[in-house]
Amino acid sequence: MNNDKYRQKLSVLDCTWYLPTEKKNAKELFDKEKIPTSKFYDIDEIADKTTGLPHMFPDNQFFIKNMKNLDIRNNDLIICYDRQGIFSSARVWYTLKCFGAKNVAVLNGGYVKWLKENLPIEKAPYKVRRMPDSRQRNPFGLPSQLYMKATQRQPEGNPKGCACVIWDCNPLGYPPTPNLT
Repeated sequence: MNNDKYRQKLSVLDCTWYLPTEKKNAKELFDKEKIPTSKFYDIDEIADKTTGLPHMFPDNQFFIKNMKNLDIRNNDLIICYDRQGIFSSARVWYTLKCFGAKNVAVLNGGYVKWLKENLPIEKAPYKVRRMPDSRQRNPFGLPSQLYMKATQRQPEGNPKGCACVIWDCNPLGYPPTPNLT
């Protein structure tokens, strides 16, 4: 992350999310201390809130709006980390990849390893920087809807009369998921 070649296109994301039973506020911890230049990716906020399920993919327009607010483009080198080592950062990595980010990685060992290695930390609250208008239109180049291919199938070995159905949803152009049973 110290390579000048990538500094202008580098986006570091704190993707920390805690289970409700842990009684920790990831955003408050981020505001107190973080990897320098990192931005906070709020898994609870950058999600589809119209369903009763947590952390579902947002629609394209909502995702684009949030990427603009974070000043992230699909061709940035995006490094995801969390404070548990590797936990919620993998979820954000997957989300970004599904929305077309080309260079996304999870920081090896996350924030825990970063601290153990005595690497620099920043103790100031994050200040939102607005990107120039030329970058604001659609930083991920997404169509207005995320085109998905859904395939309905019965699981192999499904007992007769069982109402089990598997929905395999992948972005267009991706092969179906191997048999999950």
